[in-house]
Amino acid sequence: MTDGGATHGTDSDAASEDSRPTSYSALRRALGRARRESDSRLLRSYVWVSALIGLLLVITVILALPVWIAQTIGHSALNKISRGVLPVIVLGLLVPLFAPVVYAARNHRRGTATGRSDAALGVAGYLYVLSIYLALVISAPTEFQTEPTGALAPVIDVLYGLPALSSVLAPILGALVIALVQRFSR
Repeated sequence: MTDGGATHGTDSDAASEDSRPTSYSALRRALGRARRESDSRLLRSYVWVSALIGLLLVITVILALPVWIAQTIGHSALNKISRGVLPVIVLGLLVPLFAPVVYAARNHRRGTATGRSDAALGVAGYLYVLSIYLALVISAPTEFQTEPTGALAPVIDVLYGLPALSSVLAPILGALVIALVQRFSR
């Protein structure tokens, strides 16, 4: 018995990955391809980091959703609408998180990948992760802000001083960097 009708030892083993069943995840395929085929250690490490951060983000949202729903029961329609916004926000964070990996896998599939472009996508991915962290620091409520010490204390003070709404800009800029790197590394 064979998987998908292919027999072992024939040319059908060399079939493209596009002929796999549609239930096979495109993201999972991209993560595997980027990890296996990239010569850049930076990108290969980012594959693991993005998968871990993505998993933690999804678990956090799954655990936070019941609390968020419980807090909005009996409130205005605007609060009820906010229940649907959380998954959209998470999707908005996950897409750029995995974009460097997907871009690298696509470049490898097309045969246009270089070590330099893979490394640039890895750097862009790590910068996006840093932008998410900066957004968390900027949006931290006052009661959770600690007195910064060390060499980065002035930077943290500036970040704490920014309006919480400006925290949205950091991930947006990080996503733009990823798009620009892909655009200019082709």
